[in-house]
Order: sequence, then structure tokens, then C-alpha cells
Amino acid sequence: MRASGAARPSVSALVIIIALVMGGYVLSSRPGSILGVAGRVQNGPAVIYGISAGSRLYENGGEAACTEMAFRTDSQRWACMSWDANVNGYPVRPAKRYDGQCAHTSVDQQRREWVCLSVTPLPPQSLPTVPVPPPGTSPST
Repeated sequence: MRASGAARPSVSALVIIIALVMGGYVLSSRPGSILGVAGRVQNGPAVIYGISAGSRLYENGGEAACTEMAFRTDSQRWACMSWDANVNGYPVRPAKRYDGQCAHTSVDQQRREWVCLSVTPLPPQSLPTVPVPPPGTSPST
């Protein structure tokens, strides 16, 4: 008789642990929670660092953001290689410029700055023809 009584607290404890884990997951998945999915803590307001497309492209008012750029040697202008669609409508903020010569750069979202991927220019035929940003601005010095 004692053996079955000893097993009951173990089953009850297991049920409580499962309920707590599931409850924590449900709470962390709610919009506005300070916890992201699977308990990742979100640090501050959501922001995308890069160069804004300059216009509202989505129904939610979100701006697309250029987060990777390469220098076109044929036109002597920068071209955007990667656009963040920003479907959540986060504010787009300029990233800190890269200090130095660079031909291919990307934004490190954690550090909030442009980082150099390569000082060697990419072949012009592999790059988009639409220049970004406006003339006179660039992600590096």
C-alpha cells in the first residue's frame, strides 16, 4: 500500500511541472510580452537599423530598410543588396557608419552599425542597378 501512495506525489509533481511549462510558453507567446518565443528576452523597442526606403510601403505604415550594400565600380554609387521588408512596421534608424574603406557592407543589428564584408568590389553585373542611398551618402567613409 505504501508503494502506491509514494507514486502519487511524483505524478502530481509531474502534472504541476508540465502545467507550469505550458503556462509559461503561452504567456511568453502573447503580443506585448517582454519575453519572446521560447523565453528569449527582447531588449527594448524593436528597431531596424539600416537605410530607410524613404516611403511607407505597407498597410501598417512600415518602411523597408536596406541592410546590405555594395559599391558599383561602373557607376561609382552604392546599391542595396538586401531589403528588410519590415512587415511589423518597426521604426528604421540609421546605423553607425563604417569607418574605413569598404566595397561590400552589412548592418550588424546587435551592434547597430555597418560592418565591412569585403574591401574588394563585387562584379558590377552581379549587383542591382537601383542606387541607394541618395547621392552623397554612403554606409562607409
